Amino acid sequence: MDRVPSVAWEACGPIECALLSVPVDHGDPEGATLDLIVRRRPATVDRLGVLVVHVGGPGATARPAVEHADVLLGGAADRFDVVGLDSRGTQASWGPTSGTEPFDCLVDVAALLDGATRCDGPEDGTVLAGRFSTLDTIDDLDLLRRALGEDRIALLGWSYGGTVVAGHADRYPDRVVAVVADAPAHPGVPWSEQLAARFRTMHDRYGDALGDRDLRATTSGDGAWLEPAILDAAVEVSLYDPARWPVLRAAVDDRDRDAILVLANQRL
Repeated sequence: MDRVPSVAWEACGPIECALLSVPVDHGDPEGATLDLIVRRRPATVDRLGVLVVHVGGPGATARPAVEHADVLLGGAADRFDVVGLDSRGTQASWGPTSGTEPFDCLVDVAALLDGATRCDGPEDGTVLAGRFSTLDTIDDLDLLRRALGEDRIALLGWSYGGTVVAGHADRYPDRVVAVVADAPAHPGVPWSEQLAARFRTMHDRYGDALGDRDLRATTSGDGAWLEPAILDAAVEVSLYDPARWPVLRAAVDDRDRDAILVLANQRL
């Protein structure tokens, strides 16, 4: 049987962090590996097991969802070890550390052979192109389950994360105890088409929500009063719900950073 990696938890702010070593190619478990970042908020009362959260993106980090699991899950967060994994190739789970950058591996299918050359591991020749698929992420999650010593885990995912956790339950049905897939991507429509449709909708709604306000001055220049990431989160979550539009407009007009933070936190 292939080896099961261990995880060594260390404190990182209010939660715990560890590295999970996974095969670049799950079909070759003894071959080259990638280190993925894992985060955990341990259960505090009457532990029921492990709840793995996948926040989607693709490419979003699980850190906010784990750190603020009490906001996301209420009292249920105290009953589970809430664990989040940054998917391979994203955020803190970008594997190579000696000269190759993630953007080197953003290749289209037509350029795959060229991409495989550009994405070779700079030291050991490991081919990375084609190793950042949804199926790879699903297998990473199951390897995480094994590393945690759990026979079965609960899964929660939304957006693309909903697709991942549903895919895990389909691939490994006997290894999950419960699954919640919130607004997963349509399995029959290419992800690129779904993103394009979402961006068109967001573009159309932006004018309705904010009119002709120029938000660049809020995050850049001498008068900047807000971090770009916070503004992005507040705007994104507001565009989903017209009821938030007047709140967002008022917060921008009044330069109300606290109100923007309230909206941004709802991005969880």
